[in-house]
Amino acid sequence: MSTFSYKPSPDGIYRLSQSTHSLGGSGLLEIGPLTLHEGDESLVFFNRYLLLSCRKEWNCWNPEGTRCFFLAKRYPEGTFPEAEDDLPEDKAELVIAVVSVALRKVVHETVLGARPLSVRWNPTGEWVVITRDEQREQEILKGRARSEYDRALSYMRSTESIQGDDPADDPTRLEHYLMNYDARYCGPDPFAYAVRQRNLFLQAEKRAIPYDEHILEEKNPPGDNDFRNLL
Repeated sequence: MSTFSYKPSPDGIYRLSQSTHSLGGSGLLEIGPLTLHEGDESLVFFNRYLLLSCRKEWNCWNPEGTRCFFLAKRYPEGTFPEAEDDLPEDKAELVIAVVSVALRKVVHETVLGARPLSVRWNPTGEWVVITRDEQREQEILKGRARSEYDRALSYMRSTESIQGDDPADDPTRLEHYLMNYDARYCGPDPFAYAVRQRNLFLQAEKRAIPYDEHILEEKNPPGDNDFRNLL
């Protein structure tokens, strides 16, 4: 078993870590839940975060040692423990989260498109101030949007039977909205329509919106963005 840990709190009492161990002779690795420790005791487990390394210059603990921020991939509730190869990457989000030792829970999260340039504590030591790498975030979001749309177009063109869950039944997927796309009523851009409709659903569910409907506009020349022309 191996363990990835953040530096302990200033008094050396508390720390965050996540363990990984081999699943027999299968060659697979199982990642355990993120754990907040007090000395040798495990205080609380978080089963939806994959802990990522922070920059050395970041002071992840506030001066009082009562709160710690961490960089992680956030997955659906209950994901961990899970085999590394089985993680649902299409549902993962990069976040900076703040955990309170006293409350033993995550008290704040910020969804990011890319690793931030810097993270520091505000004057009270309760929340963090994040300097985002906006250019890098935009590049990553555009690539993610293009990949998601390409996958949706592939689904729309496919004549093969669906194996497993049908993406058209999932309102978090673009395929769900493209199935009902009609340029006469939905506008000339199927991507913009699908993203717009999905964002309305995500807003109603109080969930994070990954990107807006205009993110690929400069890459979609007029007349070349109707998936029905690609069938």
